[in-house]
Amino acid sequence: MSDNTPIIIGIGQITEPVPENLDSASSHADLAAAAARIALEDAGISGASNQIDTIVGVRTFADSSPAHQSPYGGPTNFPRAVGQRVGADPEYAIYANVGGQTPQALVGEFAEKLHQGKTDLVLLAGGEVIATIKAASRARIQLDWSEQVGGQLEDRGLTDGEHLGTNQEYKHHVLLPIQFYGFMEQARRAE
Repeated sequence: MSDNTPIIIGIGQITEPVPENLDSASSHADLAAAAARIALEDAGISGASNQIDTIVGVRTFADSSPAHQSPYGGPTNFPRAVGQRVGADPEYAIYANVGGQTPQALVGEFAEKLHQGKTDLVLLAGGEVIATIKAASRARIQLDWSEQVGGQLEDRGLTDGEHLGTNQEYKHHVLLPIQFYGFMEQARRAE
């Protein structure tokens, strides 16, 4: 096997039920870091967090649309906030754009960068706390997940120009995947 063959060396996933005491609820970055710790342990590499040169954050739902922003804030640099929690200070921090395909697209993109030797150890991280946000909002509890995190950040923004709604989609209220299925089936039949 070639030394530059990209391989996934560790995975981690965590689910946190909405806690009874919402003041102790984890933020997006907390959950992403908890999953990252599991992945780093799964990798079995001593000091792996020190070797991470790139952290890529999957854009949270709360950061994906002005209509769904978290009332409790979040880090100014999501990937580096995750990195700080796991003891990583990467050269590159990237916050991905919006899209349901994003996690898989990032695996492909960074496998290619690993193969090309443009990076050596990448951490892909994401975390969602939608249920906690809804529960805290219903209970009128004020959480503060805001944090100022400095350092380099490539924020890819909300869209890559292809994967968010167009004016026509908004005009006709066709915004959710299930609303597109009929159109896609008709297009396939027409072909």
